[in-house]
Amino acid sequence: MSNRTRPYIKSFFEQAILQQWYGRLTWLKWFLPLSWLYAKLAARHLNQPHHSAHVPVWVVGNVVVGGGGKSPLVMWLAKLAGQHSIRCAVLMRGYLGQYQDVHAVKSHDDVRLVGDEALCLSKALPDMPIVLAKDRRRGLSFIKNNYPDIDVILADDGLQNRHLPKDIVWVCYDAYRGCGNGYCLPVGPLRSPLYCLPAHAQSIFKYAQDDQCGYDLVIPSLVRLCDDEKRSIDSFQSITVHALAGIASPQGFFKILEQAGLSLVSYPMSDHADLSTFDFDRSYTWVVTPKDAVKLQHVKHQDNIWVSEVILKPTDDLMALAQKTMSDIAQNKIVSD
Repeated sequence: MSNRTRPYIKSFFEQAILQQWYGRLTWLKWFLPLSWLYAKLAARHLNQPHHSAHVPVWVVGNVVVGGGGKSPLVMWLAKLAGQHSIRCAVLMRGYLGQYQDVHAVKSHDDVRLVGDEALCLSKALPDMPIVLAKDRRRGLSFIKNNYPDIDVILADDGLQNRHLPKDIVWVCYDAYRGCGNGYCLPVGPLRSPLYCLPAHAQSIFKYAQDDQCGYDLVIPSLVRLCDDEKRSIDSFQSITVHALAGIASPQGFFKILEQAGLSLVSYPMSDHADLSTFDFDRSYTWVVTPKDAVKLQHVKHQDNIWVSEVILKPTDDLMALAQKTMSDIAQNKIVSD
């Protein structure tokens, strides 16, 4: 199989699975016994008791494979914590990162070492510790020993991690996609059954509808990759832009751009896609996600590549919930000091 053919076969297989998860269930139903076994084991795994950490741990996770909207929420909560003078550290696994054991992310790290999500978060939060740990317990110890003044640990993913304390739990959903057919892997998209979620878990919806607690995403401006020049997204409405997204839900990104009035040629890629051999034609104007932008340092000509500036707009319910959470932490901080 050639390198050129392999990505298309992978994409075809992924689309076939997604059609089963979010459409009519046919051939995948033969794997239902595996799904039931997975659900039972996941529930037992999730409900195991755990020890508390030296500071509160906020877990932002999801029960659905891919595209739940964890990363924007983590970034927003971290910035909001800073506005309340709450010292926060982010703990994550660093998917596809080649680091060993535990690693504190630096903005100049190689994306192959730490993974695209961690590097993207580090660039957005340059003054906040971003700690990667394959074993979350070792990550908690590393933060305790190296950042003793931290007030809160914000765990990006980790809902299914049995060793991770969960003082506050934010469970993310995509309001458009929901939970699919409601089955656990491999028959459905659920990483754990809904009935075993912690009682104190808060449901947060990306693209929140009606009275849902959650947020929407907007892109008010684009930033040129080569020199950080910023332009209003409105200034791109008169041309056709080529939009590339290697995230869990590329169509959501394209929809935001279309709602902003842009005419698109879309390039949906698989999540965490390797872009090292992608040809960014210089005759086109390209728009990419921040997560993809950190993988483009190899591109020789970057003057035609623009990075979307994604802004989270919370619903009133989410803002009230987050403000109360911050106030509680700030009050406890005053008492302890």
